[in-house]
Amino acid sequence: MKFTKRNIAIATLSATTILLAACSNDDNMTAGEQLDKTIAETKQEMQEAKVDAKQAANEAEMKASEAADEAGDKVAATTQDVKEGAKELWSDTKAAANNAGEAVSESLADAGQAVEDTAITTKVKARIIDSEVLDGMDIDVTTKEGVVMLEGVVTTTEMRELAGKLAMGVEGVKSVKNEIVLKS
Repeated sequence: MKFTKRNIAIATLSATTILLAACSNDDNMTAGEQLDKTIAETKQEMQEAKVDAKQAANEAEMKASEAADEAGDKVAATTQDVKEGAKELWSDTKAAANNAGEAVSESLADAGQAVEDTAITTKVKARIIDSEVLDGMDIDVTTKEGVVMLEGVVTTTEMRELAGKLAMGVEGVKSVKNEIVLKS
């Protein structure tokens, strides 16, 4: 037999009731009548204890149900918050990836332009050095976005014009800024 609080309480109540009945000096009742009365009272008290226990169980079940509903509501709200946070994170990640992609594309374009400008500068400088009229050491060549800048000093106007024509003849040159000056 399992000893629960309920079983112990019922046993204690029954024993107390029986003892009280046995000790009672009710001279008008026989021992059998007193025993019957005690049994009836014990049954009545047990019935009341059952009702009280049932009522307590119902209250506990109702409180548990309310707590479960409240917990479910909190879980639903938290789930919604997590979903919204995940959507924001995904959106931010996509935006960052797009920005990074654009930055890489711009960097590659800038690097490509720099390589192209360096190639143009090299070809212009080679043409100037190969010419029998110009001294390549007297003329500086720089290129930015296909625009060639010539600087330096030459002795004649023809030399200045020849350097400009040589630069303009290189593939990829968009224009030439001839800043070569004549030696005085």
